[in-house]
Amino acid sequence: MTALENNINNLDKIYNDNSDELKQIDRPEQDDGGGFGFLKILFLFLLLLFFVYSYFNFREPSDNKETIWYAVKLVSGEIFYGEIYDTKTDPIIIYNTYYNYDQDKELLGGGDLRLVKRGKEVQGGDGTMRIIRSQVLYMEPMKSDSKVLDAIRGYESNN
Repeated sequence: MTALENNINNLDKIYNDNSDELKQIDRPEQDDGGGFGFLKILFLFLLLLFFVYSYFNFREPSDNKETIWYAVKLVSGEIFYGEIYDTKTDPIIIYNTYYNYDQDKELLGGGDLRLVKRGKEVQGGDGTMRIIRSQVLYMEPMKSDSKVLDAIRGYESNN
C-alpha cells in the first residue's frame, strides 16, 4: 500500500466514524441589526468625521505653542498683523489682529503707521480673522525687533 492510499484510508476512517466527536456544526445565527446595521455604521462614521473636522477647524490655539507674529498681505492690498499658530489651515486664522489705519494713504505714498486693533470697529468683532487662503498674497513672519511689533507691544502694555 502506498503512502497516498494509506492517507486516503485514514481520511475515510475519520469521516466514516460515527462517533459523537464528528457531528455537523450548526452555522451561528447572524444578527443583521434589524436591517439597520449599515445605517448604524454610516452614522458612526459621519459622527467621527464631524468631531475630527470640528477639532481641527474650531479649536483655540494651545498655550504651549510658540507665538509667531505675521504680516499677512491680501490680494486686495490690505495688510494685517497678528498671531498665526498654524499657517497650513484654510481658512487661515489670525489672532490678536491689527491693521494700519492709513493703509489707503500708504498705498498712495505717504502716511504714518497708525495701528488699530481689530474688534474696536463698529461691528465689535473679537479681534480674530479667518481669511480664505486664496485671498492671501503672502504671510511673512515678523522679527522680534520689527517697528510694527514694537508698536503693537507698546499699545498692549498701555491697555
